[in-house]
Amino acid sequence: MITIAYGCGNCWKAYGRILKEKQKLDYICDRKLDQQEEELYDGIRVMKTEEAYRQKNVRVIICLYDKTLIDEIISSFHYKETIEFVYKRNITGEELLADYADGYYEDILGNKIIFDKTIPKKLDIHFIGHNNCVHIGKNMRVTNWMKVCMGCDAEVTIGDGTTAVSCEIDASWGNIHIGKDCMFSWNTFVRNDDGHHIFDIETGERINKCGTITIGNHCWIGQDAIVLKNVNIGDESIVGARAVVTRDIEHNSVVAGNPARVVKKGIVWRRNWTKLEDVGSIDDL
Repeated sequence: MITIAYGCGNCWKAYGRILKEKQKLDYICDRKLDQQEEELYDGIRVMKTEEAYRQKNVRVIICLYDKTLIDEIISSFHYKETIEFVYKRNITGEELLADYADGYYEDILGNKIIFDKTIPKKLDIHFIGHNNCVHIGKNMRVTNWMKVCMGCDAEVTIGDGTTAVSCEIDASWGNIHIGKDCMFSWNTFVRNDDGHHIFDIETGERINKCGTITIGNHCWIGQDAIVLKNVNIGDESIVGARAVVTRDIEHNSVVAGNPARVVKKGIVWRRNWTKLEDVGSIDDL
């Protein structure tokens, strides 16, 4: 079987280098290349599109963004064995359950998802780059939505029994570890990067490299709270509504404010909804 990559535009410019590192590509084709007489493109042998369409026993790797064009290209390869995609914007828990029953997903850029049959359908995982891994624990629950955005060379782990109303997790060039039985409220945000590069004007060096985040077991992240890079939140802790966490938090603590500061130590909490129960002490539970 030969492998043909289709596409030499912006998608190739974004992912071509890592694709060549991870896959053995025999040929590349594109209608733009049909007009040229070059035998090589980016070090790969060029095949005319009409010839490529006639190939039998062929593996096709689509390196395009345009969905309409993708559908047209797929139908043009009449004798293809497999079709794969370099760029897939997102994959949901529902898709993972339907198409990857063995609990393992991997794409051709080395992005992986490890999960089991209890993965929430409303979980949305977005791979922007390559060499990422997402571990989803058992018995997670998502009420509205949970989005995990992965850049490059990052790992996100979410522990068993963790729940979220609405939450976004962003990771790149580092790890985010969330423990078991954590609770994320409305519009919570966890990220280990700043989204854009910042440089020192005198030295020219980047000063905002990505970091790591660890959230312990049974932590409660309140509504609109933000947890930023290089933070370790201890077990049984609570992050108050709209708090911005920029430093470590000891176990069994409550923090609030921007930047978040400890307002109470020596606490534990339970998931019981206070409006429904008259609870005077933990013994009442």
